[in-house]
Amino acid sequence: MTTYWVELSLCNDWSDWHRGADTQSADETELTHLTESQYSRAMQVQENDILLHYVLGGVYCWAGYSHVVKPPTPTQDPQSESDKMFPYSMRIRQGTWLTSPEECFLTRSIIGLSHNNWHRKGYVRVKLSDALLIIKAVNDAVGKGAPINDDPFLDKW
Repeated sequence: MTTYWVELSLCNDWSDWHRGADTQSADETELTHLTESQYSRAMQVQENDILLHYVLGGVYCWAGYSHVVKPPTPTQDPQSESDKMFPYSMRIRQGTWLTSPEECFLTRSIIGLSHNNWHRKGYVRVKLSDALLIIKAVNDAVGKGAPINDDPFLDKW
């Protein structure tokens, strides 16, 4: 059974998740490196789970989702400074990732979600009904979005 998790992007804390989003094909997987604090939030994630990406920092929108291919594991014998900063890794496969503020603007408010207090938790499991609404909203937002030049949303992006 797939479990749906909300992964919160607190400023740039999780920016590594989105690295390569424009160049990665849907069939490829990406090794995502995790800090100690990221691992503490992600250690319950299992293979085949789906991560729903939510952006905070004043933006408050859904930015996409990824499939977990391999759950978080420690880096074997970390030698480099980078390995020491990111001592864990997880393999994910890109689902849909929104690439523009105009697309994400459409996912700020999704009708029918059971609650919207995502910002009050560091990492949260999501009910199936909520996850399906979020995934549909993200998929529907791809390539859409009206100009939002006068919206404070852009200033926070």
